[in-house]
Amino acid sequence: MNRNPSTTSASTTQSSLLSTTILRASTTTPSVVDPTLFPASTIYTIKSPAPLGIVLSEFDISTPEGGVLTPLEVSDVSEGLNGGRLGVRASDVVISLNGLPLLAPGIGYDVIIEAITTEFEAGKEIEIGFFRGSANGGVEGFEGLVEAILGGDEELEVEQ
Repeated sequence: MNRNPSTTSASTTQSSLLSTTILRASTTTPSVVDPTLFPASTIYTIKSPAPLGIVLSEFDISTPEGGVLTPLEVSDVSEGLNGGRLGVRASDVVISLNGLPLLAPGIGYDVIIEAITTEFEAGKEIEIGFFRGSANGGVEGFEGLVEAILGGDEELEVEQ
């Protein structure tokens, strides 16, 4: 196997950048949302090589401390590409990438897209976690769940 050292280095750097950004956010604010705290019935994970074939858009959620999280929502899916074949739907929300939580201050569109692109350019697959709040997709209940998780609520419910 022939590896391009600059690609491998860029991938390692991006993974480190994402990890560092999340670590910094988690030590400076309690607003990092652990995806494992979502009810199991509302989340799923896929593992995929390029191309995902999804279009992502950023939206804002206010945190109890007055901060802002900027999660990404799937706004379109190309059914013939990997995301569509693996069950990703419009209105699903991206919550993790390669096991790292993405619901943290400073983690938004640019950081996530750069991390995904860097992994794909290095020839790697990504593992991406999604939230799907209802049988029809959509972000119903997402903001309430984030607020409940950040507030330490034990019983989390999703609007159906």
